[in-house]
Amino acid sequence: MGLLFDDETIREIHDYNVAKEARQEGLEKGIDAMVSTLRDLSIDRTTIAQTLAAKFDLLPNVAEEKVAQYWVQ
Repeated sequence: MGLLFDDETIREIHDYNVAKEARQEGLEKGIDAMVSTLRDLSIDRTTIAQTLAAKFDLLPNVAEEKVAQYWVQ
């Protein structure tokens, strides 16, 4: 029985997935840092969510979830 993909294709798929995970991790760290910084500057949650939506191209409800996720008192 033959392989569905050759070794090179398998490596390319793996590398793509690793890079995608790294980008997502970097995005999350950036969102966390922005929420923290804006919170420290006494910016309200609604404004922070609007800023996240604009800067990170997020849907408003996703931005609100990220604010709730990373808001630390």
